[in-house]
Amino acid sequence: MTKQDQGSSSLVDYTHADRSGLDDCFVHLRNLSTFISDLSGRAKWCRRRDRLLRVAICVTIIVAENQLRQDSVTKNVTERLTVKTDGRLARMLHVLVHMGLLGGRETSERIAQMLNTNPVVVRRTLGALRDEGIVESEGGRGGGWKLARPLDKITVLNVQRALNAGMILPAPTSNDHPACPVEKASNAIIEKAHAAAEAELLAVYASSTLAQIAQFALAENGQQSA
Repeated sequence: MTKQDQGSSSLVDYTHADRSGLDDCFVHLRNLSTFISDLSGRAKWCRRRDRLLRVAICVTIIVAENQLRQDSVTKNVTERLTVKTDGRLARMLHVLVHMGLLGGRETSERIAQMLNTNPVVVRRTLGALRDEGIVESEGGRGGGWKLARPLDKITVLNVQRALNAGMILPAPTSNDHPACPVEKASNAIIEKAHAAAEAELLAVYASSTLAQIAQFALAENGQQSA
């Protein structure tokens, strides 16, 4: 294999790893380049070689652009069909229960280390909890975040609503063919199921306090220690 072939192979391998599906068009370009290079020794083919090279490059660009558009469409469809999980609720419950058990104040930097995230993200998230009267903040030396209420006065639903006032389990319905009776019927079943699940989830969240989480954690820790 020549250095030129090795370089082309590396380009193909890299493209395949970075953008699945584009490797075929680069393979075709490599084959065309090899064919054109075979003509380089013949003076009468020089002009034809240049024209073929320009055509090969144009074709490769067109194929690559089409593949990129197809990848973009596939990505959009996948994102629409994938239910994204929001881990903020669990992470904030973790932080708040620790704050309640340990007492005192915690800085945004210390909480960020605990959650392996950025202090700016912590301040923004805790700011939403402060607006709902769940935590308080104090500036200056020795300042930080502290609970505004005891753990038994904070429910999981309080924290959830502070983070997101919308539906917890939005129905993943389709609107591709609004006039289609099958799509309407499918959406109705999905919406009904998600509405029932949402109501049950809200009831559990509303009846669960952070004090209960703390009690469960302490009991679990006691069993492990024993």
